[in-house]
Amino acid sequence: MIDRCEVAVVGGGVIGLSLAWELAQRGFRVAVVDINRLGRKASWSGAGILAPANHRTMTHPLDQLMGLGSELHEMWAELLLEQTGIENGFRKCGGIYLARTAGERAALNGLKLHWQQHGIACEEIESLRELDALDIGVWNASTAAVFVPCEAQICNPAHLEALVRACRQQGVRLIEECQSCQLVNSSGCEAALFLDGELFDCGMVCLCAGAWSSELLGQLQVQLPVVPVRGQMLLYKLPLQQFEPIINEGSRYIVPRSDGHVLVGSTLEEVGFDESTTADKLDGLKRFSCGIIPALRENILVRSWAGLRPASHDGFPFIGRVPGFENAFVATGHFKSGLQMSTATAVILADEIQGRPPLLDLNPFAPDRLDAKREFAMPT
Repeated sequence: MIDRCEVAVVGGGVIGLSLAWELAQRGFRVAVVDINRLGRKASWSGAGILAPANHRTMTHPLDQLMGLGSELHEMWAELLLEQTGIENGFRKCGGIYLARTAGERAALNGLKLHWQQHGIACEEIESLRELDALDIGVWNASTAAVFVPCEAQICNPAHLEALVRACRQQGVRLIEECQSCQLVNSSGCEAALFLDGELFDCGMVCLCAGAWSSELLGQLQVQLPVVPVRGQMLLYKLPLQQFEPIINEGSRYIVPRSDGHVLVGSTLEEVGFDESTTADKLDGLKRFSCGIIPALRENILVRSWAGLRPASHDGFPFIGRVPGFENAFVATGHFKSGLQMSTATAVILADEIQGRPPLLDLNPFAPDRLDAKREFAMPT
């Protein structure tokens, strides 16, 4: 029998580590368990973009979750630096949104109106000269461009390193590279957790295992439709940082780090749990990035990789109590915004576990919503 804890968090990505740190700061005895190394799956493989959102003015649940997440990230970055000495790379670098076709222009105009209606500053870029003034470099002609000053980024590997250290400092027990992790219905309404065949004595279980959450919940005969969506990425290295803002075009982006590294992503592929990369998709990302930033053609491609994002059936994450179980909770299905939503998810789920009124309405994210009528449009 392993020493008892109050909450066992299954999944050592950014959602699980954030929840563990938040709960530990509230006085809970917490453990984080994972069959992999902590922070090495989808959380590590993303670009760390914090997209524009404002939870104080926006009414759509996803906007609210993203907006609260960004607001908390700014606070957490300072707190993590103070507690751990690790700089996680948070900075408001701004973002440029490009549109090259009539359809993309219409979508960008709608997005700009949406931002303006909710108090998010944005401005049209009228010419390539204005782009040069933002220290972007040489651009191919683009039919439309909008600059959003509040868009921010985090270096997700550094953020994960800071969370791991903060959890340790807060007394969280970290257990990684388990051989097996199994959930059992122990009494009809309570879940029991077994690690490597041994009962893990805990009061509550929180499933934060990303795309693997559905498999774990299936052991409890609970079906939540979360599927993996592969995203492939490139990493370049420039001698110096040559431009500041994040560049967005549709679902693709170019993210400059302050040390000269440049992240390029990403693809959207439903290929099951295949985390391999493919030459055709990587070539497409190379053409996209080098067409916008010609300097990348002459600089070193450091590496490429792929990660699996957890996507739900309706685009909303599942956050809350597992249906039919008194001691089990889940936080998964955040798709492309897991890092941005991680802070907010940790706080509102900790509120739910503690019996406090949450900062945001959890009903749109309820795991038992499958048969409920949805009033919100599915995001793109």
